[in-house]
Amino acid sequence: MQLKNRARTRFYWKGVLYALMLLSVMFGTTFIQDAKAQQMATVHVLIEEATGGGCTDWFDPPDIYWDVYVDGQKQTSVGTPITPIIAPFIVDKEFDFDVDMSKGTVPIVIEQWDDEWPTANEQCDIDPGDGRALNFDLDLVTCAISGADASGSCNTSIYSGTSGQFKFKVSVDYPPLVSGLSIRCLHDPIWPKSGEWVTITAEALDENANLIPVNIEELEIWVDNQSAPQVTTTAQSYSYRHYVPQSGTSEILYRCRAKNSGLWASSGWRIVQVGQPAEGRAVPILYTGVSDSRVDITFIADVNSYSGPDDPDFLADIHNIIRDSYYAKDTTIRSGGRTFLFKQNAINFWIALDTGEAFDWSASNDHVIPENWDTEYSFVDSGALVHTNSLRDYAQHSRRIFSAQTSSLDNFLHEAGHSPFGLADEYCCDGGYFAAQPNPNIYSSQGDCQNDALANGVGDACQQIQNTAGTTVNWYRVEPATTLGNDLMQDMGDHTVRPADDRQINWYFGLCRHGGC
Repeated sequence: MQLKNRARTRFYWKGVLYALMLLSVMFGTTFIQDAKAQQMATVHVLIEEATGGGCTDWFDPPDIYWDVYVDGQKQTSVGTPITPIIAPFIVDKEFDFDVDMSKGTVPIVIEQWDDEWPTANEQCDIDPGDGRALNFDLDLVTCAISGADASGSCNTSIYSGTSGQFKFKVSVDYPPLVSGLSIRCLHDPIWPKSGEWVTITAEALDENANLIPVNIEELEIWVDNQSAPQVTTTAQSYSYRHYVPQSGTSEILYRCRAKNSGLWASSGWRIVQVGQPAEGRAVPILYTGVSDSRVDITFIADVNSYSGPDDPDFLADIHNIIRDSYYAKDTTIRSGGRTFLFKQNAINFWIALDTGEAFDWSASNDHVIPENWDTEYSFVDSGALVHTNSLRDYAQHSRRIFSAQTSSLDNFLHEAGHSPFGLADEYCCDGGYFAAQPNPNIYSSQGDCQNDALANGVGDACQQIQNTAGTTVNWYRVEPATTLGNDLMQDMGDHTVRPADDRQINWYFGLCRHGGC
């Protein structure tokens, strides 16, 4: 895993503070009503700052990690500890949990640990009272935080700990997908300039990412620090908002929500850069949260296709790539795109201010990526080198890069399967074949493939990879033969994300849920 650049975290929680005025609406009567309908919500726990909590090592700084529990569910950052040199130190790790709104109030526990392998780990003291862990309750309806160890409200920094220097924040929002309901929410232009009109479009979708053909209860668009949505429509499934950022505005904060059959789906809050960023070489065009807890994809303009990152054609292409591929607007690849759409609140999209150059797979050349890729873009999970000329695209997972042609939107899905998600090709006969870790989608032996839990008892699973002429390679697909011709990593059909693909992709997103991606 690449170390994420924590300088990027300034966007998210600055932006969410704008939403404080929304709490009475967001966590008011609508949540009480929906609790009876088994409304699901996502609880975000962000640890912002900490001290050692009394944990020390004899010769080296401690290796600090956190275990966070919400309603009995556990997330841990043990795999990505922080080794602080000074205290207090910046953490910026977010832990996400799906909870049932009908529970009303859920307990939260935050533990801080020092990884002292090979000896037993030491629990640090962040409790201002007699214990070592922080224990408090979260009211899912009012978003109030209460307890002997901590109190406050959502979206505000809470200070606790033995020295008052443990700092954290809790927030709650609806997920992008609930029973039979999802949402597509996107702005245009994708990287607006100061004073430029911005159109935000909200679409209420079903569980297959199809526009709901019947009228829904409510569709909302929220923009910046307002106390209510700027657009609330009823009895329709499509809405838009024209918006001009105020003079001097450097960011736009917005989200979309849809309600149907008593249930809400939300895109989650996102921040959009207006004009040039004050620092850094990556422009946040859809920033949903801290990079350690998000999959970060950065679009890079190919020098042979565009004049630079602010080329109007490049920006229009990026908008369409996100909308049609990753947000599943294109019906021909919707089965692949909806996997990313339903996780839109877990993905950050960026534009690189530096350019690159894509090469054809047959040229045996590495893609040319920005020289500062491992410094300015160290937080990126994968770059997408966008070009318009005809090439055979390929990914280089170890370099965190793939190429894709704008006229082949399916490639943005397939190549993302390689980088960042680490999946192997399933077509014959000159793909990239390997056993993805930790969840292979192909195996080098049929026996190993048949031992995979997904293939167990499936009669036509683990077929050898071959083409229509009967040429084979010594690798075996986990998926059954009935899926041939329509698979993300076979790069065919509507690019359906099959169970073996989905398993690896969800594993990667799971790392993000505890600040580990």
